Amino acid sequence: MQADAQSLKDVVVVGYQTMTRKTSTTAISSVKGDVVENLPAPSFENLLQGRVTGVNVQNFTGEPGVRNTFVIRGNSRVNLNMDEARALSSPLYVIDGVPVNVDDMMGFDNTQTNSIAGINPNDIEDMQVLKDAAATSIWGSRGANGVIVIKTRRGKIGSPEFRFNYYQGRVARPRLLETVTGSEERRQKLNILREYGNYQQQGNLPVMLTDSLNPSYNNAVDWQDMFLRSGNLRNGDFSVSNGTENVNYRISANYYSEDGVVRNSGFNRYALRGNINFKFNDKISGYTNLSLSRMDRKRGLGKDRAESPLPIELHSLPSSLMYVSPEMVKAYTDQYDKLRDININDQIAASLGLTYKIVKGLEYRFMGSANVSNNRRDYFRPSDLDPDGVNLATSSNSGYNTYYLDNTLSYRLNVATDHHFYVTAGQSFQRDIANKVGGEGRNLPAMISR
Repeated sequence: MQADAQSLKDVVVVGYQTMTRKTSTTAISSVKGDVVENLPAPSFENLLQGRVTGVNVQNFTGEPGVRNTFVIRGNSRVNLNMDEARALSSPLYVIDGVPVNVDDMMGFDNTQTNSIAGINPNDIEDMQVLKDAAATSIWGSRGANGVIVIKTRRGKIGSPEFRFNYYQGRVARPRLLETVTGSEERRQKLNILREYGNYQQQGNLPVMLTDSLNPSYNNAVDWQDMFLRSGNLRNGDFSVSNGTENVNYRISANYYSEDGVVRNSGFNRYALRGNINFKFNDKISGYTNLSLSRMDRKRGLGKDRAESPLPIELHSLPSSLMYVSPEMVKAYTDQYDKLRDININDQIAASLGLTYKIVKGLEYRFMGSANVSNNRRDYFRPSDLDPDGVNLATSSNSGYNTYYLDNTLSYRLNVATDHHFYVTAGQSFQRDIANKVGGEGRNLPAMISR
């Protein structure tokens, strides 16, 4: 192995300061956007797994677009009254200088779609993971579980650049659990009954079960194959960028679609982003960012809104012995297709930043941002799937808006080449506005439920 001297010159962000990795004493890991570009994933979080030490990213349900668990250097939260993703500690995300707290947003989102999956991974220039006390030096308790600093791509000086990327692939069905089916399942179950059942109980076993030649109990139904599948994956994005010494811009559009391995699950993303940097003179410069995204997620075949995306439990599959004809399989799966579960997430994020260099080493920075998130879920379960034979319809709308203002005055002094002094004073204001409204109806007339 050879040392990479170039990496020591990389610029890293620690709070409001930027410095080279050589002069930084904090635990920071960086992943360049070129490393994860054009890799298939619904969210950039999945791309950090295995690339950053101390980071563990998992998806417990296999649904694309659902929120992942993201833990840095172990879990620091003890709460078992939430789902898997919210029960574990999550980091703070800082996207182009704007803090985003996923835990707060997900608390008012009935769709439970990953709120940061609206970012196109191909728009990311650099990702930095702050793991130690440096994460709390500026962000306080919000950064106690680590901070992910994301910088999106900008235009570069030169000729206009047009880029179009498209890829398509297959999502492989997961390796199925090894199960015993058919006559072998029947043989093992009878052995258990003979071993633990008394003489009277064994005498009451029906002949149709004990008769090894009975065709009704020598089938091999594959319940996993009935609900798990392989799917398609498609991604296309287009960008145009250019720049001069005084202004640069980059505009991009993205479409991503992935079929889940669970029947009737999937994720679609439509995203637009525009970044503009400008320079008025040697003292005043700034930038403005605007991003829009829509996420549309299918949540599988679970009969209940809060259940697993599968209508069966993989650890307790139904018996394979009973004969299920192809017509019965179609009827069984089609009834779950009657579920209507629409999950839409719309997000708009805008920010403006200005920098004024007062004197050499002393500068003032201002940033203001608005992040608006609106979520809608419409759910309908027909009476066929209800044990009481009663249909259910629910509709809910929620929103989470964050407004952020930040003022910073910083002074930097370099003495010779080995000594650097930083003094920073800052003030920030953040306001979060959340709302949620919903309704539920049961035993609706047939005309309405259709």
